[in-house]
Amino acid sequence: MKRSLKPIESLPIWAKENGIILNGVTLAISPSGYGTGLVTTARHSKPGSLFIQVPSHLLFSKGRVWELAQEDEDLAQILAANGEFTQTTRGTILIFLLMQIAHTSPDLLESGSERLPIGKPGPFAEYVQYIQTETSLPTFWSGEDTDHFWGTSLERHHVAKMRSLATEFEQFKASCKDLHWAEIWLGGEERGCLTFQDWLTVDAMWRSRAMDLSGEAGDDCRECLVPVMDMANHTPDGIAAYELAVDGNGKKCAELRLDMDLAPTLTHQGGLMPYQGANVVRKGSEITISYGNIKGAAEMIFSYGFLDHNLPDARSMMLGWKLPEDDPLRFEKVAALDLEPGIQIYTPGGAESSEVCFAGAAVWAMSINEEDGLKIVRNTEPPSSSFQQNDNCNDPVLPLQTPSDEDNNNESTSYNLFFKGTLITSKSHLLDILKHDRAALVFRTRAYAYVLMRVEEELSRLASSHPSTDEDDSTNAEDEKEGSSASSRARICQQLRHLEITLLSKAAEYFSAQISTLIEHPDVVNYSILLEQGLTLPELSDAEQWARFEDEHDERNRVGYVSALEEKLERLAAPGRREANGV
Repeated sequence: MKRSLKPIESLPIWAKENGIILNGVTLAISPSGYGTGLVTTARHSKPGSLFIQVPSHLLFSKGRVWELAQEDEDLAQILAANGEFTQTTRGTILIFLLMQIAHTSPDLLESGSERLPIGKPGPFAEYVQYIQTETSLPTFWSGEDTDHFWGTSLERHHVAKMRSLATEFEQFKASCKDLHWAEIWLGGEERGCLTFQDWLTVDAMWRSRAMDLSGEAGDDCRECLVPVMDMANHTPDGIAAYELAVDGNGKKCAELRLDMDLAPTLTHQGGLMPYQGANVVRKGSEITISYGNIKGAAEMIFSYGFLDHNLPDARSMMLGWKLPEDDPLRFEKVAALDLEPGIQIYTPGGAESSEVCFAGAAVWAMSINEEDGLKIVRNTEPPSSSFQQNDNCNDPVLPLQTPSDEDNNNESTSYNLFFKGTLITSKSHLLDILKHDRAALVFRTRAYAYVLMRVEEELSRLASSHPSTDEDDSTNAEDEKEGSSASSRARICQQLRHLEITLLSKAAEYFSAQISTLIEHPDVVNYSILLEQGLTLPELSDAEQWARFEDEHDERNRVGYVSALEEKLERLAAPGRREANGV
């Protein structure tokens, strides 16, 4: 649907009319060249100095939207019609944003039309008129632009996201088709006004503007939209911090304040200068915040459309992962624990540290087998959910295959997973059990081997998918002089490719070193001997039995098994081979 937009210069007037406090702050062109941003109109030097305060009725969280629905029959109907989707914060907010845009859309308000506004307009319906469509986000890129990130983790995320957005949009329309006003929105290109582009628009608004508030005032606004405050641009060391607080009247509010812990790290160009021993924010300086210094490079591009220039590596990246075909229980494991696809690789200590970690419960689940004490029991209770959500950003992710793919499409089939007689109730429970098991180092070795295999595959894929030629680089250089968005996107993707190669190279080196150390550990060696003899750990359950077993195998035998383990791990890392069961 067509959008009605207002000039950003009038936003301070709207803010004042709706009870937002702007303390020496206005909206203006960013001094740093980031478009529109928050700029000071006065000098600030007091630690914790207030920049912006937004009252609670303008904090648009899931709870706030459902409160509004109690007085808005149309909003209540559309939320109820979308059932499971509106049980998530993201689902609730996306539908709310659609209605706000519709309130002022020329398609619904054109003179002489029978198309009447749906729902009760409120202050946010006017505020969305100040929000430009976030065309810098990859969901709005052309096919030529998306070619630049082929081979990176952003490619996989983009494909999955576009597919899930299309599915969501179709499900949304199907859920609303019986509402009495559905024809106004959903009547098709000729009669209706709602398109897939509108769904992309509200998704981009939420993804790029949602703020995570926390504080003593409560946590029901942990994910919400905060008008005006969400106009703050990003720098790695933002000078301001936001939080949920309580105003002078004891009412909940959101506040943006000067953060002196961050401010001293900035330069004069960033808006700070030393003044009588204190840090002073000058008049005309830009107020910036950090969008998250732990977010991966691909996530920054995907959610905000840009990358920090000085990143040493990708920080974090998500790798796709195909279930090992030689695991006969792979589908049952996925169903029993509702496993998400993918492996997250990240550097907990930053670029200066050599340590690399991974997160992915599916890897641990595939690292245990029946000979380790695993048992999976089939029952007839329905699965816990029909689709999965990413806990970090509430975005749908593509599910792994489940047993229903091979089990006569019987959707009522579900499974319980037991490990050494203990029912595993969750993914975190499984990780805790394996962490404290006598064979913990064995399971870690297997997991590291799976991850290393995937890291090396991804490195190879990145190396073979470099898109640029000398001619392309020359063209991009000319475009960059003209400031074209196409050139900017190509440059960002080139930077992403370099950062991900750096992170993956570090990960490959780290996991290789860890495996080399682990396979020589007595616990790993003895466990391999045990499996070779056809025994299982449950048969050697107590410490006395295990000690007797260890005594029977001297150092010479262990050395021999180390060599055998090394050969098996080499086969595991080879393309198309996954022989972890022997470790």
